[in-house]
Amino acid sequence: SGALRKTIYKFLKDQGIPELKETKDNGINVYYRYEDRIDLLKENYKDNRYVNIEMFNYLKEIHIFTSQELHENDWEDLSSREITFFAELIKTILRQIYIDPKDAEKNYEFLKNLKEKSKN
Repeated sequence: SGALRKTIYKFLKDQGIPELKETKDNGINVYYRYEDRIDLLKENYKDNRYVNIEMFNYLKEIHIFTSQELHENDWEDLSSREITFFAELIKTILRQIYIDPKDAEKNYEFLKNLKEKSKN
């Protein structure tokens, strides 16, 4: 959970998505919410035909699991299907952006199917 969260934050940083929204006159920093940072990421790729920005919505769902306390009895165990989905999601997003963006549609369909299976 912690490693997944760190991976996503590093990815957002690498993509130039800011954490800090503004600094008020009284010196207090206002930070973007996680979901807002994902929306900024989507904006960066909205015109990129090789990256399916709907996958970024799944990153919002992952945050729910990674925000839990890191004690094994604090939440219901994830199924192997859910774990597989999360791992494949991160791998697919990174691959589309950094390695082989032409496989975007095929990878998105694969993830959509994994997502559906993880619910069963």
